[in-house]
Amino acid sequence: MIEKILKLVFDKTRQEINSTNKYVIGEQVSYVLRNLNKAISAKTFVRHYDKYVLGKTNFNSIASRSSLDSYCIYLGYESYNDFLKEERQKQLKKETEPNATLKKVDYTKEDTHHEWMVYEAALLWYDLIPPDVEKHFDLMDRDVKKKKDELHEAINKGLLEAKLEYHILGQGYTRYVTRNALLKYANLLGEKPKFLFEEER
Repeated sequence: MIEKILKLVFDKTRQEINSTNKYVIGEQVSYVLRNLNKAISAKTFVRHYDKYVLGKTNFNSIASRSSLDSYCIYLGYESYNDFLKEERQKQLKKETEPNATLKKVDYTKEDTHHEWMVYEAALLWYDLIPPDVEKHFDLMDRDVKKKKDELHEAINKGLLEAKLEYHILGQGYTRYVTRNALLKYANLLGEKPKFLFEEER
């Protein structure tokens, strides 16, 4: 949850000041919070971002409850508890109305694609059209999230080949996988997702 909060803070500030530099963003976050009588330095924000979003293990800066309250106030919430309450309500709605905002796959369009981001492949595995990368965190149900984690783990173990891996500002790291690599992996699992296997449609 801390990772999500910091990503939201990063993206909100990036859009407002038109910068993707984490140090510049940290200065802006610190400036706004000072005006709200909430003291978080730019250096502290960058350390939190490096630790929780980029996964840099050499940073031991733990986000305190006070810091989390400040970040959530920056995002327009009353407190960290208020943020958690809204997230729980979203999760409950998602579980009772799974994938309500996602549409079914247009296979004619997907058949022209030869590579996807891992999150896109996870959604397509369940016959769902992937949303923009910034939106997919809130739209994945438990099964899709599990598949996404499974695909990343398969890449880590060498069972699925990743074509590209790079950093997306504000979102951490992403990987691309090709149609051929996914076909090999699906055959290894004995699964036949429709976006890869036309005969299953």
